[in-house]
Amino acid sequence: MSIKPVYINLFRIQLPLSALLSISHRVSGILIFFLVLPVSAYILNLLLASQDSFSSFVDVFNSSVFLSRSYLYERLLSCIYTFNKKRYEKDNSIICIG
Repeated sequence: MSIKPVYINLFRIQLPLSALLSISHRVSGILIFFLVLPVSAYILNLLLASQDSFSSFVDVFNSSVFLSRSYLYERLLSCIYTFNKKRYEKDNSIICIG
């Protein structure tokens, strides 16, 4: 008697929210490792190659609306985080968000 494999349709299984979040977290980690890390290494290589390559990268960065806006958005979020962290440390209160 042989045991045959059972076909499981993963799209019909009702997964809980925690399982979906866990799967999406793993997928995002894989994307970061295989896409963002090599692109970042390539950009760093371009920046450190010569003064001309650095100048051309800065020109492209300054001319790109998306990159400059995303950089400004990131700086704004870091300033808000720093301000809130200092304010909560001053009050000696613990705030849990989530």
